[in-house]
Amino acid sequence: MKRVIPVAVAAFLCLEIPFSASSQQTVPSSGASLPSNIPDAAARPILDAIPPAQRPTELRSKTPSELARDWPAWVSARDRDIRARLAAGDEDSVFNLALFGTTFTDRPPLTERDIAAASSGSSTNAVRLRIEDIIDALLSRAGNDRLEFARVVAGRQPIDFAATDAKRRLREWLAAGTAGVIAEYRRQADLVRKGAVSDASRSTLFQDRGLSSDTSIYPGFGVEQALAVLLTNRLLSAGSVRRVGVVGPGLDFVDKRQGADFYPVQTIQPFAIVDSVLRLGLAEPGQVRVTTFDVSPRVNHHLEVARRRAEAGEAYVLNLPRRLDLFPWSRYLVAYWEHLGDQIGMDAPPVAVPREIGDRVRMRAVRVRPDVVQAIEPEDLDIVLQRMEPAAGGGFDLIVATNVLVYYNVFEQSLALANVAAMLRPGGVFLSNQVVEPLGGIPMESLGHVDIPMEDRGASTDVSQSAGDRFFLYRRQ
Repeated sequence: MKRVIPVAVAAFLCLEIPFSASSQQTVPSSGASLPSNIPDAAARPILDAIPPAQRPTELRSKTPSELARDWPAWVSARDRDIRARLAAGDEDSVFNLALFGTTFTDRPPLTERDIAAASSGSSTNAVRLRIEDIIDALLSRAGNDRLEFARVVAGRQPIDFAATDAKRRLREWLAAGTAGVIAEYRRQADLVRKGAVSDASRSTLFQDRGLSSDTSIYPGFGVEQALAVLLTNRLLSAGSVRRVGVVGPGLDFVDKRQGADFYPVQTIQPFAIVDSVLRLGLAEPGQVRVTTFDVSPRVNHHLEVARRRAEAGEAYVLNLPRRLDLFPWSRYLVAYWEHLGDQIGMDAPPVAVPREIGDRVRMRAVRVRPDVVQAIEPEDLDIVLQRMEPAAGGGFDLIVATNVLVYYNVFEQSLALANVAAMLRPGGVFLSNQVVEPLGGIPMESLGHVDIPMEDRGASTDVSQSAGDRFFLYRRQ
C-alpha cells in the first residue's frame, strides 16, 4: 500500500531549516553523455505490459525481430510528431496572453479561475474587448518581447500584418483559439466539480494538446515541499543531491493564475530547485549541477543566452509577483515566495507594476549569481524517446518533471519513465506531479504521493486544480 505523507511536515521544514551561506566551489560535471534514443529492448517489456488498445497501432502486431528492425524509424517519426506539437503549444501561449495579459490593455485582468467560473455570456464581452486590444497592440508594432513572439506565431497562419485583412484574420484566429482555451478550462472545472478526475485521468489530460512551455512559481514550491518530505522520512540525506535533471523547465510567459505579464519572460524552476536543495541542506553551495531537458528551441535558447551572459559576469534577474486579491495563498506558499532565491542571489529592484493592478500586486526580484546560472546546462532532449547514458559511477541524484507527462499517453509516459530510470543513479529520486505506473520491469519504486495545498482553506484537504497539486515520488532501484 502506498504511503501518503502529510505536507505539513514539509511546510514546517520549509520555514525552519537554516539558510546556508554562499560560497564559490567547483561544480561537478553532469556525468552524462550526449542524448541517445531509447533502445527497442527497453520498449519491448513496456509494450508487453500495457493493454493492446494503448499500444501504438503500428507496433501492435510486430514480432521481436520486426520491432528491433522497425524501432529506429518509429522513434524518429514519433520524435518529429512530438516536436511538431510545439507550434500548437506556442499558439496556446498567445491565446493565454490574450485572455490573461495586462501590458496591452487597461481592462481588468482575467485569471484562469475567472474563466472557469464564469457563465458563457458573462465572459464573452470581456474576452472580445481584450482581443480587440491585443490586435491593436500587435498592429501598432509596440515593443514587447511577448507581443513580438505573438507576431511570429500569428505569421505562421500565415497572417500578413501589412495586408488590408490583417485585423479581420487576427480577430478570427484569436477568437477561435481563446474559445477553445475557455472551453477546456470549463470542461476541467466541471469534471472537478463532479469528482470525475482521478490521478490517472488527470495525468493524461493534455495528451492531444500542443506542447505548452508556460510555467510559474507554483511547481517550484511543490518540488521544495516534496523534497522536504523525502528528507524528513530519510529517503534523501543531507548533501546527497549534486546532479539534478529538470525535464521541461518552461518559460514564465504569462501567469494564468495571477494575470501577470509585465516583467521580462523568464525561467524559474532550474533556479528554484538549486535554491531549494541548498535551503534544505541536500546540497552544499557550489556543488550542484543542473541539466535541463527540453524539446523547445525557445526554452533552450533562453537558457543558453543566460549562460553566455553569466560568463561575462551578468546576473539573472527573477521577478516574482504575488497577487493579493485572488485566492489566499497558504502561509507556506507565502513563506516560499518570501525566501525564494536567498540561497542563490540577493534581492534586487523589481520591475514596475502597471498602474491598473498596482495595488493588487506585491513584487520581489532576485538577482541570481552568475556562478549559479553557469551551473545550469540546457540540453535538447525528448524525454519520451531519448536519454543521456550516465558515465560509470555517475547518474543524476534527482530528476524533476512537472506539468510535462500530462501531454503524453500511457505508453509514452512509460517510455519517459524508463529513460528517467536510465539516467538516475541507484537510489536516485524522480518527482512528478503526474502519476506513472512503472510498467514492464522499469526499475523504479513508487514511494507514494504528497499533497501540496497552495490555498489557505483552513483544515480543507481539497487538492483540486485551483487549490493545490499532488506530487508523486519515485526511487531508482
